Amino acid sequence: MKLWGFIFILYGALIISQAEELQASFPEQGEGFIALDLGQAKTYLQKAIESGHDSLTINLAEVLFYMGEYEDALNFYRKSETLSLISTLQQKRNFTHTARLLNTTSGYESSTGYFYRDWEFDAKNMKPFSGNSAKEDFAPFNWNNILFVTSSRKSSRRFFSFSNKPFLNVYAFDENHEQIRLPDFLPRRLNTRFHDGPIAISADTNLVVITRNFKRPNLRDEHNLYLEYYVRENSRWSDGRMFPFSDDRYSMQHPWYDDKNQTLYFSSDMPGGYGGFDLYKAKWNGKEWETPVNLGPDINSPYDEVFPSLSPDGDLIYSTNHIETHGGLDIVLYRDGMRNLFPKPINSPYDDFAISFDGDSLGFFSTNRVTGILKDNIYVFNIPDPFPIEYNFFATVKDAETLDPVNEALVAFGSDEKNVFGIVITDEDGRGLLFRSAPDPGVFNFEVSKSGYHALRLSNDEFRPEDQHFNITFLLEQMPEIELITQGLIVLYFENDIPPIARMGYRSVADYEAAYNIYLKNRDLYFQNSINTREELDDFFEKVDSSMLKLRSFLPYLQEQLEAGFDFSIELTAYASPLATSRYNELLSRRRNASVKNFFHNQLDFDFQTYIDNERIIFNEIIIGDTKAPSQVSASRTDRQRSVYSVEASRERRVHLEWEMIPTERIMIADKPLEQISPVDVEPVIEEEIVEVELFPTHFIIVGSLRTMSRARELLRELEGKGVRSAGILESPVDGNFRVYHSAYQSRRQAINEIRQIRTDFTPDAWIFTKEADTDKPTFVATPSPDEVTKELRYYIIIGAFRNFSGAEATLQRARLQGIETVGILEDTPHGFYHVYFNSYPNLRQAREALNEVRRNISGDAWILRKK
Repeated sequence: MKLWGFIFILYGALIISQAEELQASFPEQGEGFIALDLGQAKTYLQKAIESGHDSLTINLAEVLFYMGEYEDALNFYRKSETLSLISTLQQKRNFTHTARLLNTTSGYESSTGYFYRDWEFDAKNMKPFSGNSAKEDFAPFNWNNILFVTSSRKSSRRFFSFSNKPFLNVYAFDENHEQIRLPDFLPRRLNTRFHDGPIAISADTNLVVITRNFKRPNLRDEHNLYLEYYVRENSRWSDGRMFPFSDDRYSMQHPWYDDKNQTLYFSSDMPGGYGGFDLYKAKWNGKEWETPVNLGPDINSPYDEVFPSLSPDGDLIYSTNHIETHGGLDIVLYRDGMRNLFPKPINSPYDDFAISFDGDSLGFFSTNRVTGILKDNIYVFNIPDPFPIEYNFFATVKDAETLDPVNEALVAFGSDEKNVFGIVITDEDGRGLLFRSAPDPGVFNFEVSKSGYHALRLSNDEFRPEDQHFNITFLLEQMPEIELITQGLIVLYFENDIPPIARMGYRSVADYEAAYNIYLKNRDLYFQNSINTREELDDFFEKVDSSMLKLRSFLPYLQEQLEAGFDFSIELTAYASPLATSRYNELLSRRRNASVKNFFHNQLDFDFQTYIDNERIIFNEIIIGDTKAPSQVSASRTDRQRSVYSVEASRERRVHLEWEMIPTERIMIADKPLEQISPVDVEPVIEEEIVEVELFPTHFIIVGSLRTMSRARELLRELEGKGVRSAGILESPVDGNFRVYHSAYQSRRQAINEIRQIRTDFTPDAWIFTKEADTDKPTFVATPSPDEVTKELRYYIIIGAFRNFSGAEATLQRARLQGIETVGILEDTPHGFYHVYFNSYPNLRQAREALNEVRRNISGDAWILRKK
């Protein structure tokens, strides 16, 4: 019953849904209208449309489609499209399949890669089955050299009005394709007065399952289909038993029995599926059936999946009228998670379905490619020897050091010999499906890349078998990470009673470079006098040396970020061991803080003194002294092995240098502030083009920058509700946003001292904005050169950095494959890398707002680069 299940039922529902409107136009038909066949439906729909019922145009197009009158159907589909009547997936599919039959397009075509189309299946000697009749013949099923066919060939007075053909029955053919009587070993009276078939028979002939139709219509006047089965016990057949999950509200049809797994496959439109007819399976334990299980979304779709069978190798084969088939029903092989459309000549723009095999040399399938709708015939063909077996070929990408899978790596591959080329992106297991092929596909060229890794290029044929597929593994080496660090902690250690008192005050205290050198000089005294082991002392002094290396490495980074427009808050917290009085240790701790501050003052290779004088570097000092020294640390003046040279005491003589980078207005606007414009950046400014005014800076801690005043006021009320009485709103002349500030300060030092607490209490994104207090006075303006106008400062979100251009280009291609059109490559960058950027922005605020989204959806390692 190829069309019974999803044409007659479909049109029963269609006609019922339109019955009220149609019966109003044709009252003489009464309730009998719902029993119309396709020909009658066509006639009445044509009359209804002629009478002004244009909304039925799509119904007529569907009826014409199922009648095989494709040219007329196409005309009415196009008219329906003009009337905006095409709405369902099925209507769009039928329109598309009609257009394909007539070598045109519908506008609803899609190519999502739902099916794998490059499978090679070279069917030989394909020809019509010699036992075909002039009526319907379909669903061939071979069992022990007997071919069973479902057909309407029997001449009878009883005709099925819907198709105007005799009811379907099951017929048998021998090895020479001559029709024979149904074998005696089958249940008696297998064929009835109504529709019978297709049929499935177990290998031991103890189970027979057949499709039948309910003898009475359901409440919607639909004659649905059900499955009936027979069980042979003690050489006697049981009476026919209805499959326990059948129901007249829906259909079950097209049985296929898998002897190896004792599983029945069938098709049904029962509730809870994925749309249309779905494929199900139910286990048979010899006595009863287990609950049917839907085969899931990898196989079932919103369209119809029907006629399940198995290949000689045990793979599932089925038919579907999905919108991406060649047209109508197409036959699909499901293997290794792949839906493979049989190629031509098996599939065609017409209905091709119900394939089965006689061993591994002969195959049968049903089609209406010659005879037309409701006139299916069976074709026979020879299977290539052996039955073609293809395998999935995967690439797996791993981290060369950790061997962890690398997801979202791009693998480009190609073979000139096989004419196979492609690009895949690895999944969370580091794996991507490259292609399907018979074993030994030959040598392929590969290029493997991923942001943060060195690109890999090679030619290789070393695919290794794993279970039912082949795999090749690539190991990528990580590149040094480039990231913008915004805060850090460095712990600096001091020798006992160092630094000494300075006569000229704290500014003249020896800087930490000198203090560290004293530690180096006296290190042997610790090995001679400490109670600790050599190993414990080595571990401690390794921390001392490591901290000094961190401090020295911090200096160029500090200079670079200051030049980029960031300010820095450096908090120094000084400690002392309990040897000596608390007052003495307090003063000693002050000298230790001064020693670290002087280390920055005295750097001749960096211009930190200017930044300190301009409050771009703010030091905050905290004196702890010996107040937090653990009780077990000795304070004995006589036991210096413990109070001076022990590791425990040495750990207390330290300064914590905690730094934080503060974003300011300097890096929020597209142009640098005047004090940062050097002769390298712009042409010298002509004196008369500068208006000199006295500036009154006021410093605001901004907690929100909003597009509308109403939203800014909402945030302001929220702050006031939390007891903040110093909050207010500023309108930005730069980006037009309304900036809500928590508080304002006359001193920049005060603002930097307060911002950490505000970030903790309100928002971690708080930042400092400096503006002129008297907005009526003219602004200090520099006129930029023409080069400065055309080459403005931009903020780029970087998603990959590569030493070679090919790696950057591969990442760019991968991003574009994901639909990202804003990506590009920066070539003239620091350290000589090729930087792949997601997008660029005129100010840091916009770049930061986009950064989190990019890290979530594209690259977790994305960062911001500031560049002209």
